[in-house]
Amino acid sequence: MAKLQRRDIQILGQAGFTILEVLLALAVLSSVMVMISTSLSSTFTVVDTTRNKGQMYYKAQVALQRISEDLMSAYLVDDIEFTANIIEHNEQKGTELQFASMAHVVFDQEHDHRGLSRISYTTVPDEDDERLLLLMRSDSLYIPQEKINISELDDDKGFILSDQLKSVSFSFVDENGEEIDEWIIDKNIQNKSPKLPSVVHCRLEYWLDVEEGTSLEFSTSIFIPVGFSLSQK
Repeated sequence: MAKLQRRDIQILGQAGFTILEVLLALAVLSSVMVMISTSLSSTFTVVDTTRNKGQMYYKAQVALQRISEDLMSAYLVDDIEFTANIIEHNEQKGTELQFASMAHVVFDQEHDHRGLSRISYTTVPDEDDERLLLLMRSDSLYIPQEKINISELDDDKGFILSDQLKSVSFSFVDENGEEIDEWIIDKNIQNKSPKLPSVVHCRLEYWLDVEEGTSLEFSTSIFIPVGFSLSQK
């Protein structure tokens, strides 16, 4: 009986693992887990980047479509001049753009109607992060019988058309085919009738990752029929 017990103990000892073997197995398992974790982390990073890019493409599509529709319907009105100025926000390029347009957006069908409006675009820093810019759009219906209070209109920044922007810029092609960065009416020149640009180039640059300094740029060119026809006169 004693011999049998000693023999069983000897067999169990041979079938077990030594401490060295257990530590080696744990090391191999840890290496495998680290590789799996790294692979999953890279996969999640790619997924997040792809999702962020998709959101940027959608934001840019909506903003550029709205801007294009507004500018393609631009109109010359004595009370509303077509002007565009470059403004700086913490070394970031922004814009101030205003003009008359037939692309008035109606939100309240009962108390509002389509017609000629004064549309303005402006960029302001995001309150949550001043490195980001917001593109604001203001749209007020133009009523010739009422006197326009320019100061009140300037205070109305409108609603946010797009956010997470790094820069917003426009350039304009005049009747001579020259491209300029600003469109300013020189009131000192007499007998010079106001004109609209023939083509407007719009560029929106979005932050993809502010910390890494990566961004995405989108651009479009808008043809203004009225501006082109006036330039041919």
